[in-house]
Amino acid sequence: MADEDARMDILRLDDEVQNVVIYPRYIYTPLPALNSIRIPRLLAETGDSPIEFYLQNTSLDDGIAYEALSYAWGDPNIRSLIYSYGTRLLVTTNLRDALLYMRFTD
Repeated sequence: MADEDARMDILRLDDEVQNVVIYPRYIYTPLPALNSIRIPRLLAETGDSPIEFYLQNTSLDDGIAYEALSYAWGDPNIRSLIYSYGTRLLVTTNLRDALLYMRFTD
């Protein structure tokens, strides 16, 4: 199980074309100001597509409406991959499942 998890951490098999797609690991960059937050914008679902999103930096002073979820919610040893800007990010499976529920369909 650990070997399979390690492989899934760096690879995703694209069944349609039978190619291995390599995604670099997400690299954290500091926020521009103390009152800044990152809001993930989920991309719409297309079939069985994985969770994909982009991050929008915004100031808390802007008053943008958002719903908050903890990225540390759930068992930290049970993780799943999500994707942003062509990079991979490991999150708890509970968070991944919540994002699956929240995203729009195409």
